[in-house]
Amino acid sequence: MKRIWFGLLSGLLVALSLSSAAIAEEVVAEEPAPVVEPAYTPPPEALEGVGGWAVVDPNTGNVHGVIVCTNDVCGPSGSWGGKMPIDYMGCSGCDLRFQTRATADGNVAGWHGTQTEIDSDGNVSQTNDGSVKFNSSDNSFTIENQSVDGNGSKVKRKQKLVPEKTATDGENLSTGIVDIETSFESEVDGEKVIAETVQENFETKPAVIDVSVENWRRFQYESVAALKSDLSDDVEAAFLAEGLVAQEVESEAFEQPVEPIEPPRFVQTVRELTKRVVDFFSRWF
Repeated sequence: MKRIWFGLLSGLLVALSLSSAAIAEEVVAEEPAPVVEPAYTPPPEALEGVGGWAVVDPNTGNVHGVIVCTNDVCGPSGSWGGKMPIDYMGCSGCDLRFQTRATADGNVAGWHGTQTEIDSDGNVSQTNDGSVKFNSSDNSFTIENQSVDGNGSKVKRKQKLVPEKTATDGENLSTGIVDIETSFESEVDGEKVIAETVQENFETKPAVIDVSVENWRRFQYESVAALKSDLSDDVEAAFLAEGLVAQEVESEAFEQPVEPIEPPRFVQTVRELTKRVVDFFSRWF
């Protein structure tokens, strides 16, 4: 009997031990801790005094306005705790993010995407076009603009604003503008040309200009001067290589005068598009 009892007790202890181990495993297994986004830290330049603080929608990143403020009020450790305490230019519960330094004369300005309209009855409405956004990854801002000229050509510009680089000369906020992407797009009779270039900052000239006639040819130039000088000639050489235009000959070589041949519609269209590209870069750069 003693042996039987000892055997039963040993089996029971083993069973309890295995059961306890299983329970222990379930308790130890935990969900991974959530990733905590780093808190916003203004650059040292925000501590210099007054500056432009952007009113940022935390959900979209859209900048609704820029106010004159200091870090001890608008900063994350300031009296407002990094939040706009009231609704401002159509934004409720907005964050405050340092955007621009004051110029040497104490003037403060900045960039935002809120448009204000007043109708004939005097009613005021505000909308935000999303043209200025805050980038939480590096505390910079993206500014995008688009315009259309008289012949329907579109000009798009995208640039990055680095707050700590603004007004480094004491005068110009645009010293903070870098990585400027400019795109010119024009269309005639179903044919389209797109010219694109990038500038390192607002003071530098475009390094490379890429011109593409959609579904046909691509041309590249290392400067605006090269584009103005060579684009038309390069396009004409491409026409000739593909047999789209005839080789010019001296009429004196023939007894009868040579009648000029009307170029194909495609050739006329591309010539017009080429002219528009040259005109645009001559005006803008």
